[in-house]
Amino acid sequence: MWRYYFILRRYSIGMPTCIVLSLSDKQKLLDLARAKSEGSWTELASRLGCSKSLVFAYTQKTKISRRNFFRLCELAGLVSTEFEYTTINVKNEPRIVTLPKALNLRLSELLGILAGDGHVSTLKYQIHICGHKRLDREYIIGHVVPLVTSLFGTFPFIRENKATVYCRFYSKLAVLFLSSRFGIPLGKKKGRLRIPVAIRSRRSLLIAYLRGLFDTDGSIYRHHKHSLALDITSVSPNFRKDVLAALMRLGFHPVNNGKNIQLYHQSEIHRFFALVKPANDKHLIKYRTYSSLGYLPRASEIFAAVV
Repeated sequence: MWRYYFILRRYSIGMPTCIVLSLSDKQKLLDLARAKSEGSWTELASRLGCSKSLVFAYTQKTKISRRNFFRLCELAGLVSTEFEYTTINVKNEPRIVTLPKALNLRLSELLGILAGDGHVSTLKYQIHICGHKRLDREYIIGHVVPLVTSLFGTFPFIRENKATVYCRFYSKLAVLFLSSRFGIPLGKKKGRLRIPVAIRSRRSLLIAYLRGLFDTDGSIYRHHKHSLALDITSVSPNFRKDVLAALMRLGFHPVNNGKNIQLYHQSEIHRFFALVKPANDKHLIKYRTYSSLGYLPRASEIFAAVV
């Protein structure tokens, strides 16, 4: 069994200097600099040597670094003394991250979650897991956040918008660990997902992985009047083959139906819930309601139950 353990230690760096401008002055500076950069945000970002998303952030409340401020003045054909601004030092506190010592059940479950509704990227070295704002909120906050915290020793940020809740944390160390050790795709996952080899050969790890995957990318629905179907969806053909093989290894008889891996035998659906033990309440509420009352709850009933 492999052993891999790093601690990202605190290190001392000079505090970056930023320029604080009024929003109107920032907009004037950015508009002039963009006009002289072929009118393109992409070209302006290239000339600044930063990402386009950072340039867009400058148009809001994000402070401009001292270097980029003087570079923008140069591009706009202006001098810095034409603006009223203040200079501040921003203190960066490096995030302390620990990596798991070995592949365990919790890490296997997280890898399944990342295969479902996760995203790992070298853009700011972020690890991102999202869900439906109402249906998945308790699962993200009550299950995923403690899982991430226990594995990496850091508490992820929680954010919500109109439709989505997500947790996210930034760590180059963790991103490279997940990518190099387990082949987690960086960026787009389509066509690149696979169940890690180290998980496929161990039954307990496979069960934990399928829990995370089903919680995020699975569903149950009425198949016939008196029967359910269980479904795991993926647009990656090789990954579907891996999931199909994993379920078969655990004694199930799945069907590959286009982008869906499905279980139709009612006894196997009951066994799946008993063996895999999904943790997302939206699945548990549907399954338990059907098992005890014989019907699937409406969306409004699930919303009321998970809030």
